[in-house]
Amino acid sequence: GLEHNSQGVVCSLLDKLVKQLVRMKNGSVHKDVEYSNNVAKMLESSFDSSSLSSLMWYLPSIQNLIEGTNSVKRTSFVETNLTHWQLVFLVTRFVQSLLKM
Repeated sequence: GLEHNSQGVVCSLLDKLVKQLVRMKNGSVHKDVEYSNNVAKMLESSFDSSSLSSLMWYLPSIQNLIEGTNSVKRTSFVETNLTHWQLVFLVTRFVQSLLKM
């Protein structure tokens, strides 16, 4: 119900943010490239590979931001079927990582 809808909205907004960071990373403005690379490093250091793999199902653009995530063993969605609170925890950690920048 409502919980599922809000989850989709939040994940969609955060994935759009990641897409913007990817555009910055692939752009020509040195400050933007540097910033997005720093964000990617911060995110990479904030998650273990299992958490990152799970988060990629909800924020698929992370694969384009963090180098080497294509080689991360991506768990199946069934394995990743996180509870609401597990996803809230990962999303909170994601936002905290961004705010550290």
